[in-house]
Amino acid sequence: MQDISNPMMDELFMVVESKHTTDLEENFNKKGVLEKKVTNLNAEIYDEQLRQLFLNQEILDQKFLLEDMSVDIEDIAQRVEKMRGEKAKFQAKVSTMTHDFVGEVTGMSEELKEAKSEAVRWQKVRDRFEKLSS
Repeated sequence: MQDISNPMMDELFMVVESKHTTDLEENFNKKGVLEKKVTNLNAEIYDEQLRQLFLNQEILDQKFLLEDMSVDIEDIAQRVEKMRGEKAKFQAKVSTMTHDFVGEVTGMSEELKEAKSEAVRWQKVRDRFEKLSS
């Protein structure tokens, strides 16, 4: 009986071990992909914030030009208003990207929780089989 059950246990252990290893590799790959997405989103947010900073600086420069130059004030006021509209668009875009980023991170958090749960479950199965084979 033991001669029959040991090969079966060994085969079952190998199947569980190969599946566990595959799941871990898949989870690590998913983690890497998700971390890359977070990095890309952070870079996009940084770029948008930098653009907004440059836009703010441009608005300040335009105000100084109004004081220093003897040009048509109406023309300059229209340019400033246009820049404020662009600033609002950028702020809306940053706000949207921030919301999307939070959603993405929340999704990643759920996926990581699921991956951890799956890894714990397979560890328990492996421990049971190791205990049974002992």
